[in-house]
Amino acid sequence: MEYIVALLVIALIVAIYFKQPNKVYDVVVGSLIESLRNKEGEIVYGLYNKLPQSIKDKVDSKVIADIVGFTIGIVADMLGEKEV
Repeated sequence: MEYIVALLVIALIVAIYFKQPNKVYDVVVGSLIESLRNKEGEIVYGLYNKLPQSIKDKVDSKVIADIVGFTIGIVADMLGEKEV
């Protein structure tokens, strides 16, 4: 039963995509960028904790947060997302 529902949802998305591809692209890109921005704190935390101690001594989490924020901004620009 779950497979039927999943297939119907996928079929609906495909049908909408063929009717309005730009709108589907905008929705997918928008939700992707929004998810990245919502998880930015977790990304910074995980990235900072995985750094070797020699690098942690030279930078703090603020620098890592700036790098992650700029990277998400670049990805948004590359994918053509409008400024929020």
